[in-house]
Amino acid sequence: MLPAFFDEQIAQAEQDLQGRHDAEEQWPQSAEVMQRAKLGLVDAKHQYQRLDSRNRPVRCAPFAAARLSINSRP
Repeated sequence: MLPAFFDEQIAQAEQDLQGRHDAEEQWPQSAEVMQRAKLGLVDAKHQYQRLDSRNRPVRCAPFAAARLSINSRP
């Protein structure tokens, strides 16, 4: 039950995020977030491989931050 709830919340937040930004808008980039994603800090589902690389750091950052918070390690 809980994973489905979280998946629904994430999907809604993604739609809200996309709705607030123009397709040509520049998003913040973070080599550190993407490095941590590649190291497995972000699960494959939330690495957003299907997206343009310019949009991925913003999408991955909340998952990397959550994992860091849970694991309490840099």
